[in-house]
Amino acid sequence: MSPRILMFLALLLPAACERGPEAPVVTPAAELLDTRWKLIAIENQPIITKPPPDEAHLLLSSDDNTVAGYSGCNRFSGGFTRQDGALSFGPLMSTRRACIDSMDLEANYLQALGRVDRIEIVERELRMFDGEDLLLTFMAVDAL
Repeated sequence: MSPRILMFLALLLPAACERGPEAPVVTPAAELLDTRWKLIAIENQPIITKPPPDEAHLLLSSDDNTVAGYSGCNRFSGGFTRQDGALSFGPLMSTRRACIDSMDLEANYLQALGRVDRIEIVERELRMFDGEDLLLTFMAVDAL
């Protein structure tokens, strides 16, 4: 091989090994139903809850349109209806434990659930609204 060809190849080799810009990582949107949703904020205020499995969460079941969850102190369950982007909860039943450190969280969480009229899912975040007011923000933890 001639020195010119070798020099040409030596100049091309580093350029051939360079990588272009990385493709953005696209996280698929989580499914509303049959996903465990961890509560992360109430009215844009981050919340602190206990570690799993005692973190505040909810799960909307595709089998029978029921919701079940944990409010930081008590477990709750009930029904829900949804159509397009609209979602509303029926009356919720709850256990009756008294927890000194999480009663405010529970009261705010359950009260906000009662006001929800629509939702949106952005990647792995579920947002629940009352009109234009953001009430609750959840992060998808896992799908069942």
